[in-house]
Amino acid sequence: MAYMQGDVEVVNKQWNMPADPADLKLPAVETSNSTEEDWRDPQEHGKTEYRYVKRGLKERHVQFIAIGGTIGTGLFLGIGRHLAQSGPLSTFLGYIFTGCAIWGMMQCLGEMVTWLPLPGAIPQLGARYVDEAVGFAVGWNNWYNMGITTAAEFSAAATLISYWNDTISQAVWISIFIVVILALNVFAVSIYGEAEFIFASIKIVTMVGLLILAFIIDLGGGPNGDRLGFRYWKSPYSAMAEYIGTGDAGRFAGLFAGFIGAAFSYGGSEYVAVAAGESQNPRKTIPQAVRRVFWRILFFYALGSLAVGVLVPHTEPNLTEKSGAEASPWVIGIQRAGISALPSIINAVIITSATSAGNACVYIGSRYLYALAQLGQAPQILLWCTKSGVPLWCVLSTASFSLLAYMSVSSGSANVFGWLTNISALASLLTWSTVVTAYLRFYRATQVQGIDRGEMAFRAVGTIYTAYASLAFFVIVILGNGFAVFTKGHWNTKDFIIAYIGIPIYAVLIIGWKVMKRTRFIRSHEVDLMSGKAEIDRQEHLWVDHGPRNAWEKFQKILVVNLPSRTDKRDAMSLAAAFSGLEVEYVDGVTDVDPKTLPPGGAQAGRTPAGMGNWRAHMNAVQRVVELNLSSALIMEDDADWDIRIKDQMRDFAKASRVLLQPIRGSANEFLHPTVPEPKEGQKAEEFSIDDEEKVSSPRSSPYGDLDRWDLLWPGHCGSGWPPEDLHQPLGRVLIKDDPTVPEMQHIDQQMGSAVFMEVYANHTRVISHAHNNLCMLAYAISQKGVQRILFELGINSMSGPTDDGFRQMCHGQGVSQGGHLTCLTSQPQLFGQHRPAGAQAAFSDI
Repeated sequence: MAYMQGDVEVVNKQWNMPADPADLKLPAVETSNSTEEDWRDPQEHGKTEYRYVKRGLKERHVQFIAIGGTIGTGLFLGIGRHLAQSGPLSTFLGYIFTGCAIWGMMQCLGEMVTWLPLPGAIPQLGARYVDEAVGFAVGWNNWYNMGITTAAEFSAAATLISYWNDTISQAVWISIFIVVILALNVFAVSIYGEAEFIFASIKIVTMVGLLILAFIIDLGGGPNGDRLGFRYWKSPYSAMAEYIGTGDAGRFAGLFAGFIGAAFSYGGSEYVAVAAGESQNPRKTIPQAVRRVFWRILFFYALGSLAVGVLVPHTEPNLTEKSGAEASPWVIGIQRAGISALPSIINAVIITSATSAGNACVYIGSRYLYALAQLGQAPQILLWCTKSGVPLWCVLSTASFSLLAYMSVSSGSANVFGWLTNISALASLLTWSTVVTAYLRFYRATQVQGIDRGEMAFRAVGTIYTAYASLAFFVIVILGNGFAVFTKGHWNTKDFIIAYIGIPIYAVLIIGWKVMKRTRFIRSHEVDLMSGKAEIDRQEHLWVDHGPRNAWEKFQKILVVNLPSRTDKRDAMSLAAAFSGLEVEYVDGVTDVDPKTLPPGGAQAGRTPAGMGNWRAHMNAVQRVVELNLSSALIMEDDADWDIRIKDQMRDFAKASRVLLQPIRGSANEFLHPTVPEPKEGQKAEEFSIDDEEKVSSPRSSPYGDLDRWDLLWPGHCGSGWPPEDLHQPLGRVLIKDDPTVPEMQHIDQQMGSAVFMEVYANHTRVISHAHNNLCMLAYAISQKGVQRILFELGINSMSGPTDDGFRQMCHGQGVSQGGHLTCLTSQPQLFGQHRPAGAQAAFSDI
């Protein structure tokens, strides 16, 4: 089915603002399809104009921002220093354990951001759920971190370019990077998203290639033919290198140093949450990105650290003595295997990673600043956005830090620049700790305020237990990250300040705001869980893509059978489709059918000219599906009618059909309902919920179930029943309860449907089941497997009655020459009805 993508920008409000949009300092909702409207404060009309950020990040942008935040320069370059310091096993364990803590933090962040997707996110979470001062501290601390990191990345990228050409001043390259990154950030957020999509793609391809190459080299497939195995994990090398001390104490210190090194490498994992406020579909894309964090950590970091540990001994001097690509353990390991062409390629990828990091830092930093302005903790001029939804002053303020990169060009200024960079070293760990703390307060508030967690779009795995474990890990790393200076003979004032300066700065920011504003810790019953949420919920259907969006997920075409002479029906159908965001194509019906074209039995079936025309019109549509080799198609008659919420209804229909058709997770032929593929003696109908969809395997070829599992979906009819126990059709039923699109029973026209439905089920209930005794062909979907059988049986093999009778018999398995019954699903009440205009019957459809 072709679906319209909503493109609506939904406001997030300052957390303590009134609920009435008329009283807000931001617009309640802005749509990209409407005329551009600037908001003016009602009390200062004509003085200041603001716009709002736009939801311009598509699902693929968000997914790749999440990947880009996971794969940084540390995985290509910094991991070498950790290997030299800790040894291969300690490095591997460091990334595994730290990855588990990051996964736990992202679970917490995902639940909060999915509940209320806000621009900037993290400062607003701290201010809402813990204390205004915490939001102030984490926002400003992170903004500084993003700004100074931008300069550091540009400086690093310019240094890496000198690997190829050291005659051109690095200041030239820094200038080019600044111009490029500004261009990617000042025009539209979608441009930033496209850039990150490209950068992340390069990093993914490179990492996958390196992992495969490492595996080949380790097994002896390199030019030198040397099979490495785990050689560098054994004597005379060591799996766990000694650090600071000797023996077990030294190996433990090396392991702890591995935790610390890995923690700094994971910086940026939280970036995806900051993008939630500008995602077109945050309540779908953010949970997906968060759920996939575990697999990204396992694949990229766990396998990556394992790969470099088998390629390079931790005693390799180039890991610490070289710089740039020459210090990368990937380059060193591949060169040791006899491959010499890699340094330039890896250098280019590292430059790409640095550019990507700078691009992300400008974006993330500007949104942190924007969030602070929304909270009233930064100048209000920063709220101003361009017509394309970019907070321009926030972007320029953040990007101005990049000018500090020029300090790295001169040796004297470089020392100052290094100190400025080191101040932000703990920022990520402090941010993660704040996220988990905010989640603990959020979770407690949901309990105290009676929020039904079962209704949340995403719930953290392990809830508070995961949160406490992650928080404990982060606190240990924060307090112990400079442990080396406390060991005998290793005191160094500079290293001590670098390791811990972030803690007092963070504390000063919190205490300073609390003293200035007299804020207090927010109690659970006072936590604001709802401000802004109602507005987003009300508009969700406009900016959430409820339906499939790519070629394999949707009905490839929607075909409407219509007589060319009935332009009135075609006009009405085109308008209705446009209002619902559907794209339709017309198949010409016929009024004159030559009896010679009828299948055997057609002449004796007593069909009227109108009935034969109806048969041929539907066969023309079925024929079109076969000719175009469509995987699936939805076919409607030109008088079909539907609810404007048809996308929501078809989404639920798809969930229900998966429950009925897909096998249980982990099984190939075991289903939720034991009557699949057909009932045995004594088996009865059972009822399921669409929530049971989580128990079945995900389809690979269609959201309605794999295309080889169904033939016909019949959501548009004028009557349906339940399969009897002796007809070889599965008996399962899926209930969609409290469906606002289903009227109360007294308003449902039963026609020739099942009286049991109206007698047994509560109001506002929809039931999806296998089809039995369906009448009318108002709307039905067919798969390629089903359409071929239908065209043969009804178009060529035989005709015994009306068109719907032929379809019905094929679903029952009656009068079918081969292959048994079709797998047919239907809905009670129907999703597509029949539109009959007021007036004479002559105005009714001729199909």
